[in-house]
Order: sequence, then structure tokens, then C-alpha cells
Amino acid sequence: PENRQVANPAWLEAHSVFHEALVTNCMSPWLLRIRKMLFNQSERYRRLSVSLARTERDVNAEHKAIFDAVMAKDIPLARKLMAEHIRKTTEILLSSDKLSQS
Repeated sequence: PENRQVANPAWLEAHSVFHEALVTNCMSPWLLRIRKMLFNQSERYRRLSVSLARTERDVNAEHKAIFDAVMAKDIPLARKLMAEHIRKTTEILLSSDKLSQS
């Protein structure tokens, strides 16, 4: 997108589809429901983090690394990369002056 401070609707859809595809083989309807609920709730924070980020973040590289680990069936690495992916967004939010002033 031209403006990296604004969420791109096409990217938001692709992001959702990507993360959904990672769990497509899960056989537990309960786990899938919980994952979807958590993903939807986390999206509000992820969207907020876009405008608050103080440093550039290569989200595409993060997604590629997660994808590669999943395709290689390297579950420990995929879990580690996913945790880091989520943690980076959390760190952006927690370090924001805008949030601490609320």
C-alpha cells in the first residue's frame, strides 16, 4: 500500500485467509471456533498497531517464515515463529505513548 499507516482492505482479507489456512487440517471444531474468536479479537489490536509502529516491520518475511515452517512440518519452529509474530504486535502496542496516555 502507498500509506503503511492505513490498513489495506485487500491485505486484511489475505491476512485472514493466510492464518485460516494454517489451521485448515485441524479436526477439532472447538479449537477452530476458539482460534477464530481469538483471531477476530486480536485483529482490532493488530490494526491499531499498524499506525503505532515506530520501526519498520517485515510482516511479509514473518509470514513467509511461518509458511515455510508449516510446509516443512516443523511444528516447533512454526509455533515459535507464530509466538514471535504475535509478540511483535503486542510489543508495539505496549510501547505506544498513545495508549499509555488513555
